[in-house]
Amino acid sequence: MTSVQLPSTEQIRTLHSALEDVPVTLLDLETARVLGGVLSSLDIVERARADRPVVVLVGPTGAGKSFLFNAIVGADASPEGALRPTTSSVVIAGEPTLGLRQQVPDATVLQNFDIGFTLVDMPAWDGTPESATRVPAADLVVLVVSPIRYADASVAALWASLDPERTLVVLNRVATTREETSDLLASVSDMFGTEPYVISQNDSPGSAISDHIANQIPISRTDVVASIMVRSAGTGARFIVREVTSAAPTLGKVSSAVDGITDCSADVSQYDVQVSWEGTRDAIIERFAIDVRDRDDTIVRTSDTDLAERTLELIGPWADGEDMISDLDTWHDRCISAFSDAATIRWRRSSTRQLIDRFSWSTSINQDIVAPKRFVRVLGERLDGVRDQMRTDLESLICSYLDARLETWRSTLDGLGDYKPGALASAADGFDSVRPGRD
Repeated sequence: MTSVQLPSTEQIRTLHSALEDVPVTLLDLETARVLGGVLSSLDIVERARADRPVVVLVGPTGAGKSFLFNAIVGADASPEGALRPTTSSVVIAGEPTLGLRQQVPDATVLQNFDIGFTLVDMPAWDGTPESATRVPAADLVVLVVSPIRYADASVAALWASLDPERTLVVLNRVATTREETSDLLASVSDMFGTEPYVISQNDSPGSAISDHIANQIPISRTDVVASIMVRSAGTGARFIVREVTSAAPTLGKVSSAVDGITDCSADVSQYDVQVSWEGTRDAIIERFAIDVRDRDDTIVRTSDTDLAERTLELIGPWADGEDMISDLDTWHDRCISAFSDAATIRWRRSSTRQLIDRFSWSTSINQDIVAPKRFVRVLGERLDGVRDQMRTDLESLICSYLDARLETWRSTLDGLGDYKPGALASAADGFDSVRPGRD
């Protein structure tokens, strides 16, 4: 049995962040699904990474559990003593699981240790058989015994409560001759039915015991799934890099289609003139929205790419109607003012004002509208000039909105083109440098 090696939390989060930066618009539907799958895989790996296997150290007083704990974590994290109990409370190195927190809520947690598993140093029991029930659920229990205390009745009681398939016996502080050691190992092996891992009196076990313990941890179903997800995420991320890179020529086709749209030359005479300005304004906006859709469709049709359709979905439908209402109302007011200022005859003032209010904007939009003779007489020779100027102003206003729509296309495409998959490729390489499986 062995534990599964997983990417570090930093590697997982770096790849996750790089994938979230990928513009989904550059991806076709199937590749977008791959992206979603990779992100889901990373979530599984991160949960598995946070839910590390639990290894619990147990043993009688003076067996050297705390010595072993400190050797594994590489620091004086748990107090040591010589043949006397020094660990009075549970000490945990690593992030405890939810179940472990519930079982030993008062434990001292040392979170700045990443040894591939969560290590728990339990206090020595008091010699009563009932104390065996205090051992929390673990992926692996390490029973630490010494040549002096391995045959105690309390040790036997504890051993009887443990699962032999998930228990490693460590014979610690062995200081005998080779022949004596051989007899000791035979006795210990006979008692526990398994050969113990031996640490001599003068040994500094360090990483050796840590590696040995890691190799004894049974692979859980979670770890198996996580190892599959690691391979899936690495492969999927590199596939996305290739797809994003290959999107560049297609992006150029869409840009060419946008640049192929002819310059705006709005013909305002196509707009229907209603009895009221509000009705006419709404008709202008309705017609303009149709023109925008026609231009959008032309870009998609001309480029003949799915990317154009996805870009259009990203841009969304034309939604500047409120701004256009305000600008058209401003033009309407300016049109009335221009005609009022140009009037050469001011008689029966209220009647003249009504004529200007009605026919200034309507004849500017459509010169085929027949204005009353009185209106024509009031404006005189200035009529054509003012009407042409206001018509030009309205055409410029309409064109400014059409041009703004094209600029939205260009800026969106520029943003997509600015994305470079180098960071994603680097994150995928770093993530995939960890090959999950048996050590």
